[in-house]
Amino acid sequence: MPAKTTRARKRPNIFIYMIDTARRGNMSCYGYHRPTTPHIARIAEEGAIFDNHFVTSCWSLPSQVSFMTGQHLCGHGCGVQYQFLEPGIPTLAEILNRAGYYTAAIQPNPWVQQDEGQCMRGWTNFRRPGGLTRLQEPNKPNRKEMQPVPPYLPVPGESDTGMCWKMVGWVEDWLERSAPRDKPWALFVLTGETHMKCWPPRKYREQFLPPGFPDEAAGKIPQDQFGGTAGMVKLTAPQWEIVRCLRDGAMAYVDRAIGEIFDNMRKRGALDDTIFVVTSDHGDSHGEHRFHTGHCQTHLWDTMLHTPLVMRYPRRIPKGVRVPHLAANIDVLPTLLDLCGVKDREADKHVHGKSLVPAIKGKPVRDFVMAELQKPLEPMHLTAKRCPGFDYRVYNRREKSARTLEWKYIWTSDARDELYNVIDDPDEQKNVIAEHRDVAEGLRLKMEDLLLSIDQRDFGDCLKHTGHVQVDPEIERRLAAWGIYRRIIGAPVKK
Repeated sequence: MPAKTTRARKRPNIFIYMIDTARRGNMSCYGYHRPTTPHIARIAEEGAIFDNHFVTSCWSLPSQVSFMTGQHLCGHGCGVQYQFLEPGIPTLAEILNRAGYYTAAIQPNPWVQQDEGQCMRGWTNFRRPGGLTRLQEPNKPNRKEMQPVPPYLPVPGESDTGMCWKMVGWVEDWLERSAPRDKPWALFVLTGETHMKCWPPRKYREQFLPPGFPDEAAGKIPQDQFGGTAGMVKLTAPQWEIVRCLRDGAMAYVDRAIGEIFDNMRKRGALDDTIFVVTSDHGDSHGEHRFHTGHCQTHLWDTMLHTPLVMRYPRRIPKGVRVPHLAANIDVLPTLLDLCGVKDREADKHVHGKSLVPAIKGKPVRDFVMAELQKPLEPMHLTAKRCPGFDYRVYNRREKSARTLEWKYIWTSDARDELYNVIDDPDEQKNVIAEHRDVAEGLRLKMEDLLLSIDQRDFGDCLKHTGHVQVDPEIERRLAAWGIYRRIIGAPVKK
């Protein structure tokens, strides 16, 4: 209807840049001692930066699905055990489509795709770099194909073919040729240079590595997530320091790309009509907890959960706001709908998150953030495949955590619960549950109340093949023999 289209035109555009594997702890805009994120800091100065933003799971698939649906992991059921998003759960893209938006996404992460797994369901124009995937809803009119463009080179003569600078070019091209002029748009992009194995371009290696440290030596340090977490690959303290330098260089590389997109949108005059969001799907561990490496879906430490969130929209968000209150990735969807003035009754029935607009104004919206970890079936499969002889039963447990501004409680299915005072012990090194069982019990009961309010989904176990992980049917059969891999075939109905 014309009236609906007119209202839609007044709504802001949405741009979301999600950094795959970016922890808050190594970003200078959050106080880190190295200058890793000056451009994100510029964006934060013109909007709001959230000091206590946490994701609700520790790796890409469940975290990004929670971001797209506003649901906890137990609600959407998509994670390390069951790697597909089932129908019936509205996604951010589907909600925005109904509100008159044109939606597009560029998503290189092979775990979170639109065709296989349905985890990016609803984006009208979807691209996986390397070739367009099959688009959803083939009969929908007025589609625009995303055209391939050459790598974006920000400095004449600078050789850089990394995904970040390609993304800058793709976004610039999309804004020029595909962004609609008669309706609002939403564009989601993701890049993964900060994901292990970190290896930024030479300029950023030279900026952060110790002077004169040879590339060859840095490249030989094994950044092996599964081997490290299995205890098969152990780095020395000096090696970890070099890995952290590479991680910092990768963060600075991503930061520069975000700054370039931000400046390009300003030059186009589109910036003030756009909600500009920078966030991450999870962080990682770099030796803080024994030999634990990366984010191998085996624990819920803050190194993996405490992540950035920056939002700029001058029409609704004041400049220079530092939000100390708790926020979760499931809160971003209802926040965007709030800022855009989008009402959707179907979404209201499903979304677990809360709008952060009150938090921006100084009023907290939650007193704890819950994170979840399913039984880490993927690590068990991969360690059985890559590290013969490793007893993968140590992974065979589930975890849920409740994080306040003072405490972090981790419930485990094998009764090895943990409690940390994150003010005195931000690195979660000293488990004080024996001294504060009343605190742990209080947080456990709060989580139980929340869990009882959620319509939970459990579809059994189903691993999927990706470009980099091939499921070994023999290992799957062995896991099933021990009752670890569960094939649900339907229980008899009691009469």
